[in-house]
Amino acid sequence: MKVIIIEDEVLMSQALKEEIRLADPSIQVVAQLTSIKESIDYLENHAFPDLFFADIELSDGVSFEIFKHFDNTVPIIFCTAYNQYALDAFQVYGIDYLLKPFDGKAIQAALAKFKSLANFQAATTLDYQAIAQLLTNIHKAQKISILIHRGDQIIPFPTEQIAIAQLENGVVYIIGFDAKRHPINHSMDKLSHLLGGQFYRVNRQYLINRKAIKHASQYFARKILIQPNFKFKEQLVVSKAKASDFLHWLENH
Repeated sequence: MKVIIIEDEVLMSQALKEEIRLADPSIQVVAQLTSIKESIDYLENHAFPDLFFADIELSDGVSFEIFKHFDNTVPIIFCTAYNQYALDAFQVYGIDYLLKPFDGKAIQAALAKFKSLANFQAATTLDYQAIAQLLTNIHKAQKISILIHRGDQIIPFPTEQIAIAQLENGVVYIIGFDAKRHPINHSMDKLSHLLGGQFYRVNRQYLINRKAIKHASQYFARKILIQPNFKFKEQLVVSKAKASDFLHWLENH
């Protein structure tokens, strides 16, 4: 069986390749691609694999663009730190959705699922129960509160009251609708996973709650500027590569 990995973080790509090898030594990883452009260029000149492992957010956009470009029918196992793309993943022949950080057992289970789908085309029209279960699991993973440590106190802060999360000088802060900032002990990747699809990862520095957006406007170089509905002095700019994905999220949340 031939596999292609699409992942823009080199160390993650190598780790994934090793986990696949450990899960099934007979699998051949024929390419490790790092961007939408590189993937499209490669697939226009090489045979498609039996299976893709793909991250979703790449340096030049979201990987769905690759599979839509080719009207893909090859199964895909998505490996991502973001849970808001689950429904979109199943529209481009995604058969599993692994949230980072994952381990060898998750890779083994995903490969077992792929092998069990002897007739994948039929399975995609019938596997709604599996999709529903996936979304249920994602919903269960979302936190109701985030803990704030203040001196000797440990205070639960309701996630619905978080307007923005900000990474500054290596520290992650959650900012309420009252504009007050609170340092927390989570990374931005972990926090994005905990908060779920109601929050959008604007860039590496910011996460924003859908309820915190007053409006968005066109910005120079086809970027998008977000205007929060509370006092916030920093600019929230969505890159050109993520602009269409952001607008899709904004429309559907």
